[in-house]
Amino acid sequence: MRSTGSLLRWFSIATLLATATVILYELVSYSRARTQIPKGTTIAGLSVGGMTSQEASQLLLQVYNQPIEIRYNTDIFYITPSQVGFTPDIASMLAGVDVYQTQLPFWEGFWAFLWNSPVKEHSIPIVADYSRTQMQSMMTDIAARYDLPPIPPQPETGQPFFTHGTPGTVLDQEKGAELIAKALFSPENRDVNLPILYNQRSLPSLQSLESLIKQMTVVNSFSGLMDAFMVNLQTGEDLHIIYSNGQDYPLEPDVAFTAVSTIKIPILLATFINLTGAPDAETQSWLQGMLGIQSGNDPADWLMQKLDASTGPLIVTQDLFNLGLKNTFIAGYFKLGSRLLKPFPTLANQRTDIHTDLDPYNQTTPEDMGLLMEDLYQCTQGGGTLLMMFPNKITPEKCNQMLDLLSKDKIGVFIQGGVPEGTKVVHKHGWDPGIYHTYGDVAIVYTPGGNYVLTIFMWQNNWLDWDTGSKTIADISKAVYNYFNPPTG
Repeated sequence: MRSTGSLLRWFSIATLLATATVILYELVSYSRARTQIPKGTTIAGLSVGGMTSQEASQLLLQVYNQPIEIRYNTDIFYITPSQVGFTPDIASMLAGVDVYQTQLPFWEGFWAFLWNSPVKEHSIPIVADYSRTQMQSMMTDIAARYDLPPIPPQPETGQPFFTHGTPGTVLDQEKGAELIAKALFSPENRDVNLPILYNQRSLPSLQSLESLIKQMTVVNSFSGLMDAFMVNLQTGEDLHIIYSNGQDYPLEPDVAFTAVSTIKIPILLATFINLTGAPDAETQSWLQGMLGIQSGNDPADWLMQKLDASTGPLIVTQDLFNLGLKNTFIAGYFKLGSRLLKPFPTLANQRTDIHTDLDPYNQTTPEDMGLLMEDLYQCTQGGGTLLMMFPNKITPEKCNQMLDLLSKDKIGVFIQGGVPEGTKVVHKHGWDPGIYHTYGDVAIVYTPGGNYVLTIFMWQNNWLDWDTGSKTIADISKAVYNYFNPPTG
C-alpha cells in the first residue's frame, strides 16, 4: 500500500510539474506574441498581424511610397508621393496598435491564446497628409505639358463665314487632384485616369472677326467709311472698327454720323422716362408709327411735343447726356422748316480727319448707340446705367416694352438681312432718303451662341448705291452672327 501511494504522489507531482511547464511555455509564447502586432490587425489597409512594429513600418513605407500611374488620354507617366509631400504618419498608426493591445486584458487574451480562439479583426485607418500647394503646382504643370488648346474657327477668305475649329482638351485640375489624393491613400488602387474636359466650341478671336468685317467692305467694293461697334452681352467684351479703303482710323473720339432714323431710339427712351404707367392708346399708336417699317417722322415729332411743345428735342438730348452719351443729340423737330433749337458741338463732330456731311439737327456715333442698346438690354436683366440714373422712372418692365416695340421693325435687310430667318433682332434702321450718303442700323441680336449688340454706320461722299450699302451691312451682320455661332462639325 505504501508503495502504491508513493507512486500516486510522484505521478501527481509529475503531472503538476508538466502542467506548470506547459503553462509556463505557453505564457512565454503568449508574452512573446504580445510583443508583436495582434493577429487580425490591419493598418492602412495592410495586414500586419504577427509582425513587429519595425516590420509593419517597413511594409507601410514600401507600399505607400510606390509611384502613382497617371494617364492623360493615351499618355502614361508616373509621380512619386514625395512630389506632393505625401507623408504617412507611421508613429501615430503604430501608437493605435499599442492602445489596442493595452485595452486587451492579459489573462483574457492568454485564455483565447490557449484555446486558439478565432482572431478578432481590428483595423487602424491610414493617418497621412500631403501638401495642397505642391499638389496644385503639379496639376498646373501637368496641364501645361499635356493640355491641347482648341484651335478656333478661322475666317474664310472672301466670305462672311468661319471654318470649323478643332476641339482641344483641358485637364479638370480640381477633380484630378482629388483622384490622385485618393490613390495616394490607397494600398492597391494606385493608378489614375485624369478627367479631361473637351472644348467642343471655341469662339474665333476678335482679331479674326475684325479681319472678316474689313474683308466684307472689300468684297462688296464699298469705298466709303465703315464704323462698326459690337458688344458681347455675355462678357461685356467689345469690338470697334473705323475703316475706309484699307485704312484704320483712331477710335477716340468716335466718328459723328447723321443719326437719321436711329435717333428715334432716344425719343423712345425719353417717352418712357416721362411716362407714368403704361402708354395710352394715342402714345402707343405714335410709338408704333415711329418705330415700325414706316419709320414715321410725324409720330416722332408728336412724341417729342408731348414732352414739351417747344423744347421736346432738347429733353431727349438731355436724357442722353445724363447717361454719358455726349456725342448724340437731336436739336430740332423733323418737320421741314423747324428751327434749330440749339447747336451742339461734340468731340465727335469736331474731328478734323473725317467728315460725314453732318446734319446739325441730329447726330450720333456707333459707339453711343451701341452703349444705349447695351443699357436697354442690361435694364431688362435688372442692372445697368438706366436703372441707376432713372431709378423712379425706368424699370425692367419698361425696358422690355421698349425692346418689344423695336422688334417690330421688320425691314428684312441690313442687320436683319445677315442672320438666319427667325432670329430675334431688336433694331432701328435709318438712311438719308434722296441723298443716300449715310446708312445706319442699331441692333440687339439674340442667338443660340450668345446675344450681342451691333451698330453699323456707313457713309460715302458720293451717292451710296443701295445694293452695295445694304449688302455690305448684311454681310458684316452675317460675319458677326457666325462669330457667335461658328460651325461645330
